[in-house]
Amino acid sequence: MCRVEGYCLNACSISTIDNFLYCQAVNALPSTNPQAAQNSLVRITCPGLSSATSFDTLSDPVDGRVCYVGGNFGFSVAASFDLDGSFYWREGSTINKLTD
Repeated sequence: MCRVEGYCLNACSISTIDNFLYCQAVNALPSTNPQAAQNSLVRITCPGLSSATSFDTLSDPVDGRVCYVGGNFGFSVAASFDLDGSFYWREGSTINKLTD
């Protein structure tokens, strides 16, 4: 398990390209313009964990790190990656796509 404190994370999905967890972080960055800091795409890194880690052997969560990737997305609670690595998120009744 990975613990990330101080962030409100929504619309999380694991990338099919790099196996990192990406989420929408509400108010991820401090800003003088509140709208610019809202709903940013972030990557969650969990030091010491890999795809080979057995979660059955973990007794305590590790502290994760949040890396700002970019964007100023509308609010979403659902997201996913396709096999090509494109990131999709739902905003209201609209499905949006972000590619490299």
